[in-house]
Amino acid sequence: MNPEAERLRDAVARAPWFSRATLDPDSLRPLDELRAGHATVTWAAVDGTGGGHTTVLVLAEDDPALLSAVLVLAARPAWATARGGTVRWHGPPLTAARLGAQLTATATNAVARVTAGRPPRDLVLKVYRALGDGGGEIALLSRLAGHRAPLPEAVGHLDYLTPDGRPAGCLALVTEVAPGVPLDVPLRAALHAHWAGAAPQAVPQAPLDPPLDPLLDRVRAALADLHHALAELRPPRLTPLADRLPRLATAVADVRRTLPESTGPRHRLLDRCAALAGRWAAGAAHPAGPVHGDLHLGHVLVDAGDRVRFVDPAGAPPPDAGPLDDLAALVRAVECFAADEQVARTAQQRAYHKHRYATALRRAALAPATAARPLPPPAADWAARAVAPLTAGTAPGALCVPYLLRALHELRHHGERAGDPDADYYADLTWISLRAFVTAKEGSPRA
Repeated sequence: MNPEAERLRDAVARAPWFSRATLDPDSLRPLDELRAGHATVTWAAVDGTGGGHTTVLVLAEDDPALLSAVLVLAARPAWATARGGTVRWHGPPLTAARLGAQLTATATNAVARVTAGRPPRDLVLKVYRALGDGGGEIALLSRLAGHRAPLPEAVGHLDYLTPDGRPAGCLALVTEVAPGVPLDVPLRAALHAHWAGAAPQAVPQAPLDPPLDPLLDRVRAALADLHHALAELRPPRLTPLADRLPRLATAVADVRRTLPESTGPRHRLLDRCAALAGRWAAGAAHPAGPVHGDLHLGHVLVDAGDRVRFVDPAGAPPPDAGPLDDLAALVRAVECFAADEQVARTAQQRAYHKHRYATALRRAALAPATAARPLPPPAADWAARAVAPLTAGTAPGALCVPYLLRALHELRHHGERAGDPDADYYADLTWISLRAFVTAKEGSPRA
């Protein structure tokens, strides 16, 4: 391995976002580079594990260096790379730009606040780790300009041309700041207030502590506004629900491959998922059309006036996705949030480590002895009441297949990172929720 490839391998080995379960660090090979400011941006190909697909990563020594370098590139229209490629900035030049706090660092992107211009204005910079990942998001925000959608407005983006002039994909996106805090902030305040005031005689169906119910009503309304704006671009179409079964079967197979055992309770639960989906799909239809595609609590922002906005839409959601998938993703996000908070609280009270406690709960929930009376997921009653305002007006049973697809997506994502303590922990919570969901629906012929 040459020194440059060795340097890149060391860089990704230190990166918490890099998944050795899906990418092979020994296959890294540099393709091009560009010095920007005090850092060097490198494009490097990497193969998937097991001889899978090849991805072109956008790398620097670490995230601060990557974000700083990319911000420099937004100061002028074009830059020449070391091997004859070109980086282009599509937008007004960002002069006097300064990097602020990094907001997120995921397996797909790094995001930070920036200030630029005179007078300075606050913006958000997102760098895509895989070259081209953000193309769909950039195109979506461009098409929605002027549609009053609850999404941030795009300021500009960077793309890369290969030495022979071919567009190879986008590098980064700059947007206006969407003010507010993630939805988990008010949810956490409400849940902790609920615990502080909980009484044995409390009615499980009672409204959530105000003002959470009205806020969740506004989240549902804002999501409807987003789908309305998306429908103006491409109206949803009714599609047979049976058309989604191949993707669900693939998702089941993908989850199976992540499991360390070849048989057992988790495999049997996956069999039950597939059987349920086949029963639900008979003769049913669902609306397929443009969606946000990556909704979780961190992508739902609420400002001081309780105005709701969504950030970070998926660049390329599945072609059979539809508005119900966004709603199912929010339902799963609330359930996972509530379970995480409850498990952490109980583990602390009992002086357990929450990861080991969650594993014990998962094993108990999936044990054959609990088949007749499955254990409810942690904080299930509170989560159900929080979900009720979000799903008001949705037809009974409409979310069943989208819910299964979302849960299986989460299990595959966590399973591909098996061995990481947080991935294993959230997988345990998801298995518990999936067991409760499947058991409840198996006895409901119309669910």
